[in-house]
Amino acid sequence: VPAVAETIPGFEANAYFGLAAPARTPPEAVSRLNAAMNDALGDERVRAAFARVGADAAPPNTPEEFRIRAAADAQRWGGLIRRLNLVAE
Repeated sequence: VPAVAETIPGFEANAYFGLAAPARTPPEAVSRLNAAMNDALGDERVRAAFARVGADAAPPNTPEEFRIRAAADAQRWGGLIRRLNLVAE
C-alpha cells in the first residue's frame, strides 16, 4: 500500500501538542508559562522521554508562533472535520 504522500502530491500531516491558556490570561503569566515550557523542551531528560515514544520535542517557540500554527491547521482541516462531523471525545 503506498503512503498517502506518494498518492497525494504535497500531502503533509503531523500531530503536535501545545499548551493553551484562557483568552484573558495576563501576558506576564503567558510569558512565564512559555519560558517554562521552552526550558522543559530543551532539557535532555524531556527530549529523551519524547524519543522513547518515537516523538521529537518541538524547538522553542513563542505563543504567537503557536497561535499561527494552530490557526493554519484549523483553516486546513476545519472544513473536513465539519463535513465528516468529527468530534473530540
